[in-house]
Amino acid sequence: MPYLVLCDDSFDGETLRNQYLQEHLKYIEGVLGKICVAGPTIKFGDQYSGSCFIYKTDELASAKKLLENDPYRMHGVYKSCSFVRFVPAAGNWIGGVTW
Repeated sequence: MPYLVLCDDSFDGETLRNQYLQEHLKYIEGVLGKICVAGPTIKFGDQYSGSCFIYKTDELASAKKLLENDPYRMHGVYKSCSFVRFVPAAGNWIGGVTW
């Protein structure tokens, strides 16, 4: 059963996101096989407010390690993150989705 991780950005998250974007994307590419879906969250307009990850792991320790090694986490983009087990019951991940 995967883990859903919701992260809220710190006060200067936008600045830090821009500064560490390339490191973050390179890291995500390296662990892509362990991710069901990942992406930024948006609260108002088009400004990012955090991130959402669904990791392919049954172990909380593995999910925490995946996040801890993310440059965004290491450089303070996130002020807080929560981990919950996730039961995918219906729907499509991201394939075929139109916005």
